[in-house]
Amino acid sequence: MKALVIGFGSIGRRHYDILCSLLGVNNVAVVSRRDIEVENSFRSINDVNHITDYDYFVIGSKTIEHFSDLKTINTLVSNKIILVEKPLFESLIDLDNINNRILVAYNLRFHPLVLECRDILKTCSKILSASFYAGQYLPTWRVGTDYRNSYSAKKEEGGGIMLDYSHDIDLVQFLLGRVTYFKSMNDKISDLEISSDDYYSMIGKTDQNVLFSLELDSISKKQKRTIQINAEEKTIELDLFRNIIEVTSKGGMTERKQLDTLERNTTFLKMHNDILAKDFSIPASYEDGLSLAKLFDSSRENNLLKVWK
Repeated sequence: MKALVIGFGSIGRRHYDILCSLLGVNNVAVVSRRDIEVENSFRSINDVNHITDYDYFVIGSKTIEHFSDLKTINTLVSNKIILVEKPLFESLIDLDNINNRILVAYNLRFHPLVLECRDILKTCSKILSASFYAGQYLPTWRVGTDYRNSYSAKKEEGGGIMLDYSHDIDLVQFLLGRVTYFKSMNDKISDLEISSDDYYSMIGKTDQNVLFSLELDSISKKQKRTIQINAEEKTIELDLFRNIIEVTSKGGMTERKQLDTLERNTTFLKMHNDILAKDFSIPASYEDGLSLAKLFDSSRENNLLKVWK
């Protein structure tokens, strides 16, 4: 099997390194406008020799470029697998014809504790409510990089906490079902030198009749990513930064599990392995990506901060 990675920023390089370890360096090529130290590389998708020889395409370009890159590849090849970095699109837009299997790289679905939580929820008679939180100070996101120069700082390039941390919005739907009703607010509220939003919050309900709240920010000086889910029989708490899961029963007994280590590439590696094995039970689908894009549009249009002004 041969793979082609489009984009060679930090995430594109990560996908490239992992795929080289799985497929061999001679079977992985890169598309990048920059000069890179990869022998098998091309300046644009249209420059790729024998593009139909590739079986697996990974789009790791800027969010605002996802649609054009996906449309180009989807036109040039068929019956292939295309993985698009999250989020799929910044706004709801659809391809005219889909000729390939399209997936979205929400790798947190493959976190072992998220999967364990999902299995526990299947044993619960009723899920009542949930709260999600994720926050980390933007200047600490990418070590050695001036945050002001990153796409995350630039609204015009598809940056902002709602899109950058859409992992957590996806986890709401992965664990609790499709969001059917919600209210939200997002804004730039800190002194960070950015044009994108640094705060996003949402309350809503899913099609499984679960009430939830979600809060995302790039202003918290303490890195944190937590989930609490209340079911009839128990409460499940996840700390995805410290890799801890706690399950508390009605009687107050708590079972606690902490992973000794979790390599940074673990979730990416598991995601690619499943996709290469054509196990599509966990990866986010194209429809999942479109569902989030619709939520993004609705959040912007119905931002409560605008309504209140």
